[in-house]
Amino acid sequence: FMDKPINPSIIRQRRWRSRLIIIGILALLASGWWMLRDNLAPSIDASRLRLASVDIGPVSARIDAVGTLEPGIEQSLTSPLESIVTEVSVLPGESVVAGQLLLRLDDREQQRQVTELSNTWQLKRNEQRVSELALQTTLDELNASLELKKLDLEYRIARHNRLDTLAETGGVSKDQLLEASLDVKRSTVEISQLDKSLDNQQRSNQAALTQIALEASILEGQLEQARRVLAETEVRAPEDGYLAFVLEQVGQSVSRGTELARISDPQSFRIKARLSDFYANSVSPGMSAEISDQDQTWSGRLSRIVPDSQSGTLTLLVDFDDRKVRGLMMQQRVEVALLLDEQPDGLRVARGPGIGKTGPQRLFVINGEQAERRDVVVGISNREFVSIVSGLSQGETLITMDMSPYLHLEQIQIDQE
Repeated sequence: FMDKPINPSIIRQRRWRSRLIIIGILALLASGWWMLRDNLAPSIDASRLRLASVDIGPVSARIDAVGTLEPGIEQSLTSPLESIVTEVSVLPGESVVAGQLLLRLDDREQQRQVTELSNTWQLKRNEQRVSELALQTTLDELNASLELKKLDLEYRIARHNRLDTLAETGGVSKDQLLEASLDVKRSTVEISQLDKSLDNQQRSNQAALTQIALEASILEGQLEQARRVLAETEVRAPEDGYLAFVLEQVGQSVSRGTELARISDPQSFRIKARLSDFYANSVSPGMSAEISDQDQTWSGRLSRIVPDSQSGTLTLLVDFDDRKVRGLMMQQRVEVALLLDEQPDGLRVARGPGIGKTGPQRLFVINGEQAERRDVVVGISNREFVSIVSGLSQGETLITMDMSPYLHLEQIQIDQE
């Protein structure tokens, strides 16, 4: 039998039937996929979530350290001379009052110096008085000579005038009149010389007396200094406080400038803390600090940084803004927070293990029964809060726990049961 051609209408019916079958299969596959998606969508139990709300408030970035209290105000007493400790009256840790004797130094050599300087000064004072009398006598003699010359000048002027009158009648010769005139000129020159001599003598006397007075003043200053040093061989407390340090060994030799004792103010503290040198480029003197114990908080300032290359640490000395603080004890441990930066008011959220360091990161925000992944930029942070630069709004709820296993997902279903 020969094949007959198929009717075109039948071919069209078969094609439509194939298409409908394919469309039905695809619809069944799609509905199955959606049913499977609903049953297998990633989810997390709501009871496991650690949540925090975004609010507005201050955030300060800081470096935390732990330190101990040590004296904030100390006065060091040093030896004024080379000597030997002869007596110790107070031991370290004891309270002292202003003027209380702490220790004595051997003062015999200093006593000898005071006596010698006192004698030398007295001799110079006597020399000053003798010189004043001698110089005054010289001035008196010059003044007397000057007065005599002035009287002699008056006599010679009168004689010259008398001879001049007689010369008009021919009673005296021209030579006698000339001699009288020369006597007047001679006396005038002598008086002028005596005036200059008197002036020079007065200035010379003043210079000599000034030099002697200066020498006496220098000796007097040296004597006063020697007496002060002698008084300082009795080392006394300059103010009330407690004795933090004293040379306790009687007979110990000391040089000038050697520390003999140290008085501390019992109400003044500073903090000595240690920090890893990892933060060496982040801290600097003058930084604001927050000091706290279990009950109170104080403000302070970083005053000094001492690096220790062997241990890889920094020693920080922090001063209280208020030099007199109460309720603290020496060697008490306190917490110190060095303030690096501060955001007075802005978006913030409580810190959690899922929020990383400063910069962009992916976090999950609660939206109904789902958690949506969001690109968020985090700013400065501390132990309690992190600031939000962008990506979140006030009132939104953030998952702060570690969500790293879900970061490849855009949404997560939250199971409420």
